[in-house]
Amino acid sequence: MKTTYDKQSDALYMQLTAGRVKRTVKVNPRVLVDVDEKGNVVGVEFLFVSQRLPKSALRSRAIRIPVR
Repeated sequence: MKTTYDKQSDALYMQLTAGRVKRTVKVNPRVLVDVDEKGNVVGVEFLFVSQRLPKSALRSRAIRIPVR
């Protein structure tokens, strides 16, 4: 899993797999889910995250977390 924060768009993206995105599903105005052609979740994007998380948690960085 790879997590990135884009300061300009104030969006946090969690990439769960390396799959190719077929479409994006809008769960609500703050959460978008990318799915592949089989409907599997590829990633999740959270919008307006600085309104919900402390600024110290929103440094522009990538974090790789192994999934078992």
